[in-house]
Amino acid sequence: MAKRKSSIGNYSKTRLDKIIRQNSAAAGSGISTVTAANGLAGGGSDSTVTLRVDIASTTDGSGVTIAADDQILLADTNDSNNVKRVQISQLPDTPAAGSTAQLQYNNNGAFAASANLTFASSTLSVNGTAASKILSGSTNLSITGSAEFTGSLGVNVKGASITHGITLPNETSDNSGMIKATAYLTYSSARFKTNIETIQEPLEKLDSLRGVTFEWRGSGKKDMGFIVEEVETVLPEMIGYDGQTASSLDYAKMTSFLLQCVKNQQEILEHQQKEIESLKSLIVK
Repeated sequence: MAKRKSSIGNYSKTRLDKIIRQNSAAAGSGISTVTAANGLAGGGSDSTVTLRVDIASTTDGSGVTIAADDQILLADTNDSNNVKRVQISQLPDTPAAGSTAQLQYNNNGAFAASANLTFASSTLSVNGTAASKILSGSTNLSITGSAEFTGSLGVNVKGASITHGITLPNETSDNSGMIKATAYLTYSSARFKTNIETIQEPLEKLDSLRGVTFEWRGSGKKDMGFIVEEVETVLPEMIGYDGQTASSLDYAKMTSFLLQCVKNQQEILEHQQKEIESLKSLIVK
């Protein structure tokens, strides 16, 4: 049987093993330098190398082009967090609903939008019929800045009960039918008016009016004022209507009417005073 050779060329096996061990020790792991590429941070040399995904330096996605066949890595929690590759084309493609400026909402798990609810140029618009424009909730609605309403606004009323620009309920058991403010201003410039005339025969009209005390039906709250149906026959300009039915009274306008009553009374008093002075002078003589 032939004897197996224990050398290669001029080197024995022992010598070759020693050379390999020396070269391995000098080279360490065999990797001299590792440099992080795009999207990675870290690096190292010899036997110590650390690489990590560079999230901190990534501020946005600008300048990144994504193709349908690009892939992302996911940890699948249903499969022991094994990493899987997913192509961009496999991700759900759910386009926005509706048209430009329409707000999106969840409609049974699907995107939906409505032409009655839009947001454009920092303006939120809510449109539709009175019955569909209902804002409700357990917390207060807060609006900072100016709010624009097209149509009529109902506060604590809705539907057909909204009859004016702003309608509050005829409720006297609490404050829900009241408005409180420092002042109420009414457009009154001559620029907005024509056929301006002084109120005629105010005292005769005053004679046909009466102030009354009463109790509100429902709440029983005691109050005072006028009866609209009685005022309507004398001063129809002060009456507010729901359709064709007189229902409300502009009490502020009563001020101008009563002012003219006082002025007419003052004229009568001054005339009477002159007559008295005249009679006095005759008696003295």
